[in-house]
Amino acid sequence: MKGVIVLLFNSREDAMAVTGSYKGERTDADGQFHFSGKRDAGSYFVAIDRTGFGVNRSEKESVFRDYVFPREPVEIIIKQEAKPSKVEFILARGATITGRAITAHGDPIHPAIVGVSNGSNTGRIDKEGKFVVRGIPTGKEQRLLITPTKPPEYIYSRYVDVDGAKITAGATVDVGEIRFDPMPAQSNLLGTMTDGAGDPLEGLRIYQLHHTTLPITRALIVKEGKIDQKMLPGEYRVTGRIDERLIGTIVVPAEGSAEVRLTDPQAKPNPTDDASAR
Repeated sequence: MKGVIVLLFNSREDAMAVTGSYKGERTDADGQFHFSGKRDAGSYFVAIDRTGFGVNRSEKESVFRDYVFPREPVEIIIKQEAKPSKVEFILARGATITGRAITAHGDPIHPAIVGVSNGSNTGRIDKEGKFVVRGIPTGKEQRLLITPTKPPEYIYSRYVDVDGAKITAGATVDVGEIRFDPMPAQSNLLGTMTDGAGDPLEGLRIYQLHHTTLPITRALIVKEGKIDQKMLPGEYRVTGRIDERLIGTIVVPAEGSAEVRLTDPQAKPNPTDDASAR
């Protein structure tokens, strides 16, 4: 394929993060690339640059947008007497996931961020709440993550699982309308967490069991044994911060507040714990 940018790195770490010193070449009409110049003996890594092709974000008519790019760099070991090394990359056609994000009243969610669990594919939501994520690897289940960035009462994330059997080369999978409910006007999860001696527990984590995350970027971490939080209705689990041991469950009702008092007889508070470190 013409116009693919191939990068040459001095280490695998640099190749994975696209950092450090590297050289780039663009493939010609025959899909070939060539790095000229003499190099010292050692290991080098060749990778395809995913940016700039409109795989997900830009260049709507790009020929690369529906393709899955290799994620792992290829290692080349150069010896002083070695002949030129040859590397071949094969771009596989991926799938596309579409859908629409809406509020509880049916209004479009915009703006927002959309991504999938493979970590390298993102899309945009337009003013009608519609989104398209291209170049999805085929043959395995994917989890779609949608996170509104406005308005404030809708800033949390929704997960949508997509059946891997539907994600085939060239296929378009429409997940339909994904509804976001507004956060409650005030805290509706209140309570305390203590150990067997009745002392406040630090560092417990609260996760929702279903495919809606908390309205923050990570699981809620309990501080000083107190909970005072806005939560969407649903069932949540409380686990230890280190061993992830299940301590209890919480059900937040659609209306009213959930008053929680959980005791973990196995836990001992650690005054040196910094709950904000995670």
